Amino acid sequence: MPPVSVLILSPDPAPSAGQLVRLLDEAREALAEHHRRGFLAAGATTAVVRHEPPDDTPFGARLRRLAGELVAEGRPAGLVVLGAASIPLATAADCRALVAAAARETPAALANQSYSADVVAIARADLVLPSIPADLDSDNALPRWLAEAAGIEVRDLRARRHLAMDVDSPLDLLLLESNHDLEMLRDGPYPWSVKQRVLSRVGHLSNEAAAGFLEDGYDGQAAYVILAHLSESNNLPELARVAAERALNLRANLLANHLLLAKQHEPLRSIDF
Repeated sequence: MPPVSVLILSPDPAPSAGQLVRLLDEAREALAEHHRRGFLAAGATTAVVRHEPPDDTPFGARLRRLAGELVAEGRPAGLVVLGAASIPLATAADCRALVAAAARETPAALANQSYSADVVAIARADLVLPSIPADLDSDNALPRWLAEAAGIEVRDLRARRHLAMDVDSPLDLLLLESNHDLEMLRDGPYPWSVKQRVLSRVGHLSNEAAAGFLEDGYDGQAAYVILAHLSESNNLPELARVAAERALNLRANLLANHLLLAKQHEPLRSIDF
């Protein structure tokens, strides 16, 4: 079988990223390594994780540069490209199918979803990708460009429904812990050992941490944002609400980000989509 490279794109978090954003980044990193090993086991010649700074470089310009670097390094012309957070439920058979598609002798492509892709295998990428437009905005649009502009055959991976989920998939509803106000917790009745646990990276999210995620790590597309697990001793609903509203201020619109607070002893109303 002709050789194949796998390129796993892993954006670095911003230096100011909060606790939850960094936890999500750790999950992406773990998944990237899982993918790297899985594609090598599926027959890929090489699999690399490329870290990129959190800038506004369009996907097309980024992919063209990275693919050019692979060719310059003498890497194989068959390419599988995916994001580090993509296809966490991929099976060994999925990886083998993608590697086999990238190993074809003539230009062609295989995607998990040709209208909104998360992973794309490209045969003879060395011939195809040099002409990719620099302003192509995302990997979702790559199969459409390959079919409509590059003029190559693009197929969908069979039985692909389980590949539609990402670690950081867009959400219709976001349920987010907003457990405590930092000052109330520090001055509150809990023993110091409990306060240390709550404040640790495996403890609970403060109002500030939840707001940081809403501002920096969330795509802003959920219809509803529900703040949950508010402490009765170390938080006030209004403090949690104000912190979240401030973070969501620039994302407010009529269709998304309706903010609700879950209460400890009273169920929320039913939510319809």
